[in-house]
Amino acid sequence: MHYVLADLSFTTTNSGFILNPSSVFFTQNISVPASPSTGPQPLSITLTSLISTLATPGPATPERYMVDGTVEVAASPAVATVTYPGVNVQTAYVAADGKTVVYVVLGTSYVVTPLSGLVSASPSQVFSGSGLGVITNKINGTSLYNLQSTWSTGAAFVTIQRQISGDTLEVDDCSSPTTTGTSLTPCSSSAAQLSAFFPFTDPSSGITYRESDGQVQAVAGVTSWVSNAPIPIRETTTYRVFYQTNNEIFGGYLVKSGTTIAISPLGGGAPQDFEILFNEAAVQSIEAAVTF
Repeated sequence: MHYVLADLSFTTTNSGFILNPSSVFFTQNISVPASPSTGPQPLSITLTSLISTLATPGPATPERYMVDGTVEVAASPAVATVTYPGVNVQTAYVAADGKTVVYVVLGTSYVVTPLSGLVSASPSQVFSGSGLGVITNKINGTSLYNLQSTWSTGAAFVTIQRQISGDTLEVDDCSSPTTTGTSLTPCSSSAAQLSAFFPFTDPSSGITYRESDGQVQAVAGVTSWVSNAPIPIRETTTYRVFYQTNNEIFGGYLVKSGTTIAISPLGGGAPQDFEILFNEAAVQSIEAAVTF
C-alpha cells in the first residue's frame, strides 16, 4: 500500500508557474513479504517520489519512548513486525536495537474502494482525506493534473482506522538544547521531585500546569504526573506528562491504550480518524495524471 504525502510550493510567472525544487510529492510504500496469516512478517517501509525531478525527503529524526523506565530511540527508517491477533492487524515498532518494542498500532478497519473513470470524478474523500488533494489546487488558473486522466484498471484505495495498543509514552526535550539520543534535556534541574515542580509553563504549548491539573501515577516504569485534560496541539488524544528520574524532571506525551489515531485533514478542520492508502495501480494513475 502507498501513502501519499506532499508539500508543494510554486513561483508564479507571466506564462504560468515553476515548481520550486524544495517541494516534495512522494509515497510512503508499506509492504510485507508474505501474509501474516503464515506467521509474523517484517514490515518494509520505503519512500518514492511521484515526480522524477523532485527528491524524496531524508529520514525523519527518530522519536524516543520510555519503555520500562528506559529511554529508547525508535529505529530509523522504521522497523516493525506485523501479526494478525484475531481479526485485527497489529504492527509492533521497535527501537534502534531491532528488538525492543517502543509502540504498537492495531489496525481495526480496512475498507477497499475501487477507483475507475475520471480521476477528477473520484469520491471526494480521495482528495479531502489524503495528500492527493494537493493536485486539486490551481496555480495561476492552471490545473496541476490532467482533468481528462483516468484511473488504471484495478486501481483502488484503502480507508484504514487504527488505534494505539498499550499505553505509549513518547519523551522529548522539555527545553533547550535539542538532543537526538537517549539523554534528554530536562524541564528543570532545580526540582528533583514532582511535588516541588509545579507550577510550570510548558514552552511547547504555553500552558501553565499546576499540580492539581493532573494525577501522579506510574507510567512506562517511571513516576509521572499526567494531565487530566488532553493537550490541544495534537490530533490524536494525548496527555501531557512530566516524570521524575535521576533527581530531575523530564517531559513526555502519553497516548492511552485504545486511543484512535487521528490526523489533520488536508483542508484543515477537525482531525479525521482514518487514513487513505492507494494500491500500485492507483499510484501509477497518479503519476500519469500530474502535469507539474
